[in-house]
Amino acid sequence: MEYWIDNKSYPPRKRRKRLILWAITSILAFSLIFISSVRLVYGFQYWQQNKQAKESYIQSIEKLKLEQQSIKEEIDKLQNSILIKERLARELGYIKTGEIIYRITPSK
Repeated sequence: MEYWIDNKSYPPRKRRKRLILWAITSILAFSLIFISSVRLVYGFQYWQQNKQAKESYIQSIEKLKLEQQSIKEEIDKLQNSILIKERLARELGYIKTGEIIYRITPSK
């Protein structure tokens, strides 16, 4: 092996191989960095979209819980209200067990 005396570097043929190897390694490294950064950007956008969707779902769930509570209160009111029971008894003829119904008919 013969080295160049003036700059103590590799001979031109080995220098060229080393330069090509360095260029290929650099291109691969930059490619990997570029691909990683692109995936990072897309991953961040995907995360943002999922975060917004989650917040939307949480709001929908809260709204539905309030609506469910309102419906439960209305059901309870309908089942336990004395006035509603009286109205049903008069308008629709509902009777409780053990009640006696008296009908007064006008005389002719």
